[in-house]
Amino acid sequence: MSKQSAEASAKQETKDDYPSLECPICGRDTKPQSLNKDGSVTYSCPADYINHGDRYTWRITANGELVD
Repeated sequence: MSKQSAEASAKQETKDDYPSLECPICGRDTKPQSLNKDGSVTYSCPADYINHGDRYTWRITANGELVD
C-alpha cells in the first residue's frame, strides 16, 4: 500500500466534510449536526417563531433523499 493511499484510508469523513444547507421550511443556512453510521447527515434549524415554532431536524440520506 502506498503512503498516499494509506493516508486516504486513515482519514474518515466527518460532518465538517458536508456543506451547509438551507432549512426546507425557513431557508436559513444550517450547518450539519452529525454524520450517522448509515451515511446520512443530520441538520437542525433552531425555532424562529415565524416559519416553525420548534426546532426542525431533517436528514439527507447517502443517496441524497430528504427525510423528515
